[in-house]
Amino acid sequence: MAHCFCEAPAHLSISQALRWAQVLGYDGSEALAEAICATRLGQCFENESFWSTVVLFLTRHPMLDPDYIDPIIEYFHQQKYLLQQVQGPDGEMAETTPAEPNLSLKSRSIVKLINQVDEWQAYHNKVARKENEGQLLSKSSVSGFSCVEKDEGDGGQIEWRVQQILTHKELSAEGKYMRHCVTSYSSN
Repeated sequence: MAHCFCEAPAHLSISQALRWAQVLGYDGSEALAEAICATRLGQCFENESFWSTVVLFLTRHPMLDPDYIDPIIEYFHQQKYLLQQVQGPDGEMAETTPAEPNLSLKSRSIVKLINQVDEWQAYHNKVARKENEGQLLSKSSVSGFSCVEKDEGDGGQIEWRVQQILTHKELSAEGKYMRHCVTSYSSN
């Protein structure tokens, strides 16, 4: 690992170079080392007795898509270290222990882990969407517009109307109704 540290890419910070050396020292690939260095593990060595087992676990699964590295690490961080917010009987929010404070990687299947991470991400994305539904989008200085024209085809009237969409919920409804991807412009 000491040799790998000295050979680490110049763009890495010292913390990242140490993590780089750890990954390569465990026979991980450079792609995995880059992916891990881009996570919270590239900045911090707090709780290293646990995180070193995570790095070793990841190096033992060389076919794992590097795009999964950050979500896996964030999943482990939340499950093992973040206090949970729960609503008490009085309706007040209170902090309680992390979901899995004794989380370990012993006998953990990579397939099961990926499924857990996917479910966790889907749940958190759903919660974030619900929280954003009622929030206002950036309002434009352009006001609404409408006009009526004569239809040259049948002589009837055509009404044109432009209305600003102000919430994520309205934007999502517009995308579904018009069958387009306008919701992707939202910041949620």
